[in-house]
Amino acid sequence: METPLSPKVTFAALAGAIVVIIVWILDAAFGVEMPAAVQGALTVIIVSGAAWFRRDPLRDAGQAAVEASPQTQVGDLPAVQQAVPEK
Repeated sequence: METPLSPKVTFAALAGAIVVIIVWILDAAFGVEMPAAVQGALTVIIVSGAAWFRRDPLRDAGQAAVEASPQTQVGDLPAVQQAVPEK
């Protein structure tokens, strides 16, 4: 069974690719060079922000299904009778 890719993950990956392109443009057009650690940190910050603001419809659908299902309370469970061996 194939698990669908979450749009939230896709959005975050796209944001990471955009950061790489922006850093490349800054270097090519303006001569701005960033150390690799700064590029990585910038990517993490932007990807985290993009993922934070994008809702995940797959997770929301699962949460809606849980909320729609009837909840069982402890008092609603039938009493379990244990078989007592006869002597």
